[in-house]
Amino acid sequence: MASGSATLRITSPEGVPLHFRPASAGDRIGAFILDCLFFGFGVAIPLIVLTLFTIWGGQEAIAGALANSLWLLFPLYFIVFEIRGHGRSPGKRIIGIRTIDLAGRTLSNSAIFTRNLTRFFETILPVLVLRYPFAFFPTFPFWAVLLCLGWFAVLLFLPLMNKRRQRIGDFMANTIVVQAPRSTLLRDLTTSKRSQSDSKAGAPAFRYTFTTEELELYGIFELQRLEGLLRTKDTKIETLMKVRDVILKKMARTESVRGIQTRRFLQDLYAQLRRHLEQKMLFGTRQERKKKGRLTRTPKSE
Repeated sequence: MASGSATLRITSPEGVPLHFRPASAGDRIGAFILDCLFFGFGVAIPLIVLTLFTIWGGQEAIAGALANSLWLLFPLYFIVFEIRGHGRSPGKRIIGIRTIDLAGRTLSNSAIFTRNLTRFFETILPVLVLRYPFAFFPTFPFWAVLLCLGWFAVLLFLPLMNKRRQRIGDFMANTIVVQAPRSTLLRDLTTSKRSQSDSKAGAPAFRYTFTTEELELYGIFELQRLEGLLRTKDTKIETLMKVRDVILKKMARTESVRGIQTRRFLQDLYAQLRRHLEQKMLFGTRQERKKKGRLTRTPKSE
């Protein structure tokens, strides 16, 4: 697994390279602020009502306990929404980022629990300590207070100190926050009729394009096998032609094989299939193997 300056390359357990772009510090901070606002709005009204009833009843201690319980609900907010949203809290969804597993696996519930249970000690507690240092350490000597403040500052600003923008929870859960792709139909991304602006921007031009239904037929295992065939220089053209014919049959494509450039056909399929599988993984879906059966096409009416 290696990472570049702009993109992160993650190799899945099957050996397939997947490419992602780590979320910037600004995106992560913006998403966290939005989540804090949503959390505050969500608990403000019931907390005010419960506090008023408690104060009128002469139970100020209960009101204080209710206020302190918010610190327990804060990580629960992220746990619930990231489990339901496959790594996306409401703030992350708005900003356009999400959490994924660094090993290329499907993001597990245990990883989400781990990365969010540390959130209070990484964010809220450092902010409170930096704001009221001697309230937390009234009997500490001055040098000990400075040492604690330095430790909490490292926790708070750790995402700014590494290229992957990981915090302690991410290191413990082996996760990373990446930019999520726009929800665009794959056929729009791979259409052969590209505008001049797309060509100038370096968008790949495909001679052969595949619909989402066709790409859904194959999974990570088949992508790995196809990559192996294309990377091996000794692969005979006859072998590639057999693979091409099997694919055409499974996709129920009717074009004549005589006009197909076999290697280019398989290369275009590989590029589009990998992009399709990467996009599915970012949205929490992992397809290991190909689907049984083949497509059936309805004859066009004359």
